[in-house]
Amino acid sequence: TDYRPGLCLQDACVDNCADHGDCDPLGFCASDQRCADDLEDGASCAEAVFADLPTDPACQGGFCFGDSWSESGAYCTSDEIACVAEGDVFEPGYRLCRQQDWFRVCLGGREGWSGENSCLLADICDAGGGEDSGVPESQQCVSGFQGGCEADCLSCFPYRAAEPGLCAASCDLDSDCWAGFSCLAGVCEARQGLGQDCLDVSECAAGMFCQDGVCCNQACGDCRICNDPSAMGVCLFVTMGTDPNLNCDQGIEICGMTGVCDGLGACAFVASGTECDPAACTSGVYTTAGTCDGQGECVAGRPHECLSGRCEQEQCEPPETGDSDGGTDGGDNEISPVAEAGSTQLVAPGTRVVLDGSASTAPGSGGLDFVWEMSSGPEDVLLSAATTSQPRFTPSQEGVYVFRLVVSYDNVDSAPDFTEVHVYSGEKGCGCSTESTGPWGLFVFFFLMGQLWRMRR
Repeated sequence: TDYRPGLCLQDACVDNCADHGDCDPLGFCASDQRCADDLEDGASCAEAVFADLPTDPACQGGFCFGDSWSESGAYCTSDEIACVAEGDVFEPGYRLCRQQDWFRVCLGGREGWSGENSCLLADICDAGGGEDSGVPESQQCVSGFQGGCEADCLSCFPYRAAEPGLCAASCDLDSDCWAGFSCLAGVCEARQGLGQDCLDVSECAAGMFCQDGVCCNQACGDCRICNDPSAMGVCLFVTMGTDPNLNCDQGIEICGMTGVCDGLGACAFVASGTECDPAACTSGVYTTAGTCDGQGECVAGRPHECLSGRCEQEQCEPPETGDSDGGTDGGDNEISPVAEAGSTQLVAPGTRVVLDGSASTAPGSGGLDFVWEMSSGPEDVLLSAATTSQPRFTPSQEGVYVFRLVVSYDNVDSAPDFTEVHVYSGEKGCGCSTESTGPWGLFVFFFLMGQLWRMRR
């Protein structure tokens, strides 16, 4: 006779129990102390077992989880990370609503469900015109992984909220209306709008200013205008190189004020990288040209000792030619190689720069060894391929970058040669275009071209 879920021991078969071990492995000791078949997923396992025996063995799936969503009962499941609610199984992260009142979030397994998250009643919200410019209706609860309490903020434009969930339909004061509107005979109406003509701020809508003869979004300062035809009523920076309101004075210092605006809402200084102190060579020390820093100061050049120890005009004098080392090869006198660091370059910030020392020469037919170093500049830069004839770098700041090149041939070094890279953004990147730059853009363009023409490299 099959006594399952009970057990047959020797000649006796029983189905009464005091422990789960008294029953078949597919059964459990029920609350009436008789063996019962394991319960299927979703079946209630609350108070199913005898006395204080563990409840998990009563379930076919191996888990009896308490229902913390409804805060009553327990149910069987085979998913150890799931949550149960009134017999249904949910994955972690699921948001389950109770009508429109609240929802709980499934935390998983023994942790069950989170606490209640209540849905709000009708309220007041910010619809873009201030903290009381809209109203949300009572939140609606939606079950799901992306669910929860939801309610859209409904705009009351041009009025404000009268009470939670209700927009006003009339006004008594200007403050009952959105910014830019005034209360006229109980109706929120716009006054002179953005960009419209005005003689006084009282003619403009609330919160606006009368600037440059038009209603403006803010009070403009120096080097700003509010009547630009492209955006009437919006306070914009004056175009670089102009000063329609005569806000800027012409400075007398070489790196001082230019008398025009910089295009960023301030009076412009002489551009960064402009030469303010010429390069010089004295007593065997070559000093690079000083340059303006774009903030009114002249930054002194960097000194470099000449390899020969002597100057030739404003450059280092090349080292003297050496004699034969007395060997038996009958060769010519040893002659030093000559470094040529390339011409000065003018680029915009962020432009990849390639230095060119390929014009350097050797006294023989062998190859040259190249060593490039940065001598000075507004920032430290990393030269890629610094031991080749054409190293590369990308500047990010405006200013003058000076590089030193020494070449060697048969263990004989050349005199150092220098080259400069001028980095200047201008109005359109490098500032080289004269299109739409105005007189100031032309001035900067021809000034820099003149500087380049005067330089040796």
